[in-house]
Amino acid sequence: RQLCSGFSAYMDIVDEGIAMGQTVVDSENFYNKDKNCYVLTEVDSKLFMRSFLHKLFPQNKNDIDLIINNEKYYK
Repeated sequence: RQLCSGFSAYMDIVDEGIAMGQTVVDSENFYNKDKNCYVLTEVDSKLFMRSFLHKLFPQNKNDIDLIINNEKYYK
C-alpha cells in the first residue's frame, strides 16, 4: 500500500501583481521548466492515521489497530 500519490511539476510563488502570494503549479509543463516539487493529490487517510498514531503511542498499537480497522469508528 502506498501512503500518498501525486505528480511532479514546476511550482512557483507569485511575488508581484494581482496574484501575489499565490502558488502556481505547472501540471501541464506549460512553462517548460524543471520540475521542483511533488504535488500530492491522494492520501490513504486510514494508513496515515495508523502510522501517525503508532509513532505517537507505540505502546498502544493493538488498540489503535482495533479502532482504525473498525468501520464503526473510522471510515
